[in-house]
Amino acid sequence: MITGIDHVQVAAPAGCEADARRFYGELLGLAEIEKPEGLRARGGAWFRCRGQELHVGVADPFSPAAKAHPALAVAAPRLQELAERLRAAGFPVRWDQEIHSLRRLYTTDPWGNPVELIERGASTPLVYPDPELSDGEVRLRRWRTEDLDCVRQAATDSRILQFASVPEVFSREAALEFIERQWSRLEDGEGISLAIARAGTDLAVGLTWLGFRPWHGVVGLGYWVVPNARGRGLGGRAARLASDWALGREGIARVDALVQPENLRSQRLLLSAGFTREGVLRSLLSFGASRSDAIIYSRIADVAQRQANG
Repeated sequence: MITGIDHVQVAAPAGCEADARRFYGELLGLAEIEKPEGLRARGGAWFRCRGQELHVGVADPFSPAAKAHPALAVAAPRLQELAERLRAAGFPVRWDQEIHSLRRLYTTDPWGNPVELIERGASTPLVYPDPELSDGEVRLRRWRTEDLDCVRQAATDSRILQFASVPEVFSREAALEFIERQWSRLEDGEGISLAIARAGTDLAVGLTWLGFRPWHGVVGLGYWVVPNARGRGLGGRAARLASDWALGREGIARVDALVQPENLRSQRLLLSAGFTREGVLRSLLSFGASRSDAIIYSRIADVAQRQANG
């Protein structure tokens, strides 16, 4: 059975070897490896990074890929440095923020094939808080398989379904898959997802998420609370606990959150958690075929420290 990915291949025109070595070898830093003797006459070049390989193969006739592309991991915080090197070498750089938890960009290789570069392994990685976060009323903890009812309640709320990955049709299997996805976010470098639980009963009533934005030292905050637990200040307590913890970690200077203008409840929640409204980002959010403005709220480290000191 499948045990992993051995290599990916990108196509290039005949005579591509020198450009391949300059781009994938010198610019991106991949180590060239020798092609097997029986394949050398075909041209192209092979490269390796740790256990994976990228092969540049000759295609005749050649046309660049329209969408298919390799995605290469870049050690944090060096993606910005690599972006500047790409620009200086004459290659395009397009930053992408569709996945708010990932800092990534797109460029093209010398023959027009798209290449994605993703920053991984942040210098101050997000980890599960130890000890768990609690203020006596709210507890932020890892998701458990016993939290199925929280997922069931979330699946009944149209606003949660609009922006979260909660299953639209609840089933035990779909809810367990959702919980497993929350566990995998840390391993996949997407951030950490924590259940919002009542401190007294430990029953999960919502979710809070922290993940790195595309800018160094900036963390994004996301959250939701199931309908029957709203109006009790639980979400605001969770947002303050999560942002206090994040801003206390070395290298994190800012936590921000995005809210739709019509979501007044969420705006009040953030204000109660010590966030400051900064402004409106026009047509930032996409929901299928529609788009929405976003109001951005933030907390920064020195202000949070002053708030903590009274």
